[in-house]
Amino acid sequence: MDNTRMNMTYKKRKIIILSLVLTVSMIFSACEFIIDMDTSDTYSETSRSSELSEPGDSANSEQSSEDSSDNTSSVVSNSTSETSSVTSSETSSEYSQDEVSYDENTVQIINGIIVAGTRGMEQYGGGPKSAAAYAGYLNDFKVALGDGINVYSMPIPIASAFYAPEQYKSSINAHINTFASVRDNLVGVKDVNLLNALSLHTDEKLYSYTDYHWQALGAYYSSQELAKVAGVSFTDISNFTRESFSGYLGSLSSKSSILKNNPEEFVYYVPNQEYTANFYKRTTFKDPFENSLFFAGNSYSKFIGGDSYCVKVDTGVNNGRKLIIFKESYGNALVPFLIGSFEQVYVVDIRYFEFDVLDFIKENGITDVCFSLSAFSIVGSNGAKVKNMN
Repeated sequence: MDNTRMNMTYKKRKIIILSLVLTVSMIFSACEFIIDMDTSDTYSETSRSSELSEPGDSANSEQSSEDSSDNTSSVVSNSTSETSSVTSSETSSEYSQDEVSYDENTVQIINGIIVAGTRGMEQYGGGPKSAAAYAGYLNDFKVALGDGINVYSMPIPIASAFYAPEQYKSSINAHINTFASVRDNLVGVKDVNLLNALSLHTDEKLYSYTDYHWQALGAYYSSQELAKVAGVSFTDISNFTRESFSGYLGSLSSKSSILKNNPEEFVYYVPNQEYTANFYKRTTFKDPFENSLFFAGNSYSKFIGGDSYCVKVDTGVNNGRKLIIFKESYGNALVPFLIGSFEQVYVVDIRYFEFDVLDFIKENGITDVCFSLSAFSIVGSNGAKVKNMN
């Protein structure tokens, strides 16, 4: 009898223990499920935020072009447009992320760039504080030059200054605020306002769709504005010969199959006037050779051979005005349009020269100095190089 009771008690205890184990197991499973749900929701919200992020107000790196040494920050934009569909991906695998249907109203962020329809463009966060510092460097340079030599500030907008979709209009505002910061802090340096000048022609093809650079028309209207501020004559585009090649794919096409599958026409304008252009080592301004302003090949390096040389152009104009342009690659396309406005045009890449520019300017009787740097460069390390030119 006692053995029977003991067996029954043992069985009851065993059942109770098994029940407790099952109950605890069910509780742990439920907790894990809840945790998984929470984690999934958090990741989803984070992903959506990052998809809509864009560079903020800091010194920007010029992503694919001029100035890769500066930091970027992120500002989340949640606005949407009724006329545009927005998709986004930041995956690094080649092209797979943007294989979606699209039309002219489709806006995507692909590998960090805006793709609106078939137009690619870089985002811009600006940097008014860095821009004010850049203006200060220009002011100091003007003081070091002394009286009698004109100095111009001509910052160049990138495509998103005019063509950014509504949901990325912060790129437009960043241009306005940053360029205004340069202009408002200039002392004795003349401002050349390209935001205003180019805004009158946005229905024309000012910028490439597949490259971060502009096209020749953007450079033409910018050169026209410089000539206006400088008070010199300017040759109308009707006195140039229009040349072009098809199938052009710029550097942005490597980031998106949409861009790669939509090659464009590249247009340039050859001046009808006679000139002599000599090309020098970009560091020393020595060892010249003569060449056309337009080099062989079907790329943006068509203009003055890219960034490989310093250039001196004798134009045949007799007005006593001699211009030197300090530039990066955006400035290359300006040169053909300025040879009708100055007696001589010198071109120096601000990233590479190693000679004393103050002595060079005075020894060559240069009357006009133009700093023509892109929106990214004026708030980055390229713009800061002006500080060391005094």
